[in-house]
Amino acid sequence: AAMSPGISNCLFASNLRVPRGIYIGPETAGDLLVIERLSNRRSAYGAISALWDGNGDGVSDEDERVELYYGEAQLNQGIAVRDGFLFASSNSTVYRWPYAPGQRTRLDLNQQRVVIKGISADGHGGAPRGHTT
Repeated sequence: AAMSPGISNCLFASNLRVPRGIYIGPETAGDLLVIERLSNRRSAYGAISALWDGNGDGVSDEDERVELYYGEAQLNQGIAVRDGFLFASSNSTVYRWPYAPGQRTRLDLNQQRVVIKGISADGHGGAPRGHTT
């Protein structure tokens, strides 16, 4: 497909698991945050990773990424950063964690908070078990 003038594309990262959303902005100090939905035959998990290009080659190599979160929250929807917090959502819940710009250490699970719960879970939003895409 043709790109508009001034726009280009490239492969920045590979070997991701099941990426569902990305976020980059001034709040991430240039790191690309990726939300991933992971599952096996018995359960589903979520992960958030930070990717960067430390050597300036235009690619996030395997040693230029870190997993910020891995856990039972079945993250599969949105991701955003605002006012010192990272927000991520599952099909029915929005979570938040304290986050510092360019953070490359694990999110503190003791500081994990539910911000919104029951998104469409009552059936009035058209998705009785929550929203998925």
